[in-house]
Amino acid sequence: MTNKLITSGLEYWPQAHGDTIQYNVFETPATFDPETMEIAELEGAVYKHNMLISTSLHRSSGFTSFSHHPSMPAAPIDMHFAQVNGLGIYNGNCFFGESVNELGNVIHPPEPKICCHPVVGQSFDVFSMVFQSENDPTIVIENYHTRYKTLRTAPYYGDVIVTAMAELGQNGEFSGWVGNFYFKRAVGIILQYGGVLNSDGRTMNAIKLFKNP
Repeated sequence: MTNKLITSGLEYWPQAHGDTIQYNVFETPATFDPETMEIAELEGAVYKHNMLISTSLHRSSGFTSFSHHPSMPAAPIDMHFAQVNGLGIYNGNCFFGESVNELGNVIHPPEPKICCHPVVGQSFDVFSMVFQSENDPTIVIENYHTRYKTLRTAPYYGDVIVTAMAELGQNGEFSGWVGNFYFKRAVGIILQYGGVLNSDGRTMNAIKLFKNP
């Protein structure tokens, strides 16, 4: 019987202990379509630096993704500057996403980034509780509202599924961070756009991560 901690078990996000992926990081103006949840990159992208994502096992049965420059060692993982991604189930929806953010806050259920069995068109909302840390159960946000959607395939990049996750305000409007994730089968995230929406709810200065070949 395979230990569930060895790999995430997901076809499109097969995280495993010791994995590393290197990305080129850009800042780019972008637009967000509230109807489709698609992010479109505009002209004017500026290259910033390279970033290496390392994966390690985590004691809470999740996978830790640690970002650092390629010149830095991939291990040990510094949990003070890491994200933890783990399995979540909410209203019958099974998904994988961020369960501990860079600030050390615990998000339960996690922010959904990809469904366990993604199907184009599926969409659902998740209401999470955000706690101060794994050692401090103080509630930071009682009803943290996010929306997930499996957008489409992206055959240009191969066997790729594109998903979206967005933060919603008290009235259900898109008002915070939004992201699109390009998951390639047997590889993981090869392209990602993310950023905080401007006050118009449609434009932003996004961070783009593009996997090195």
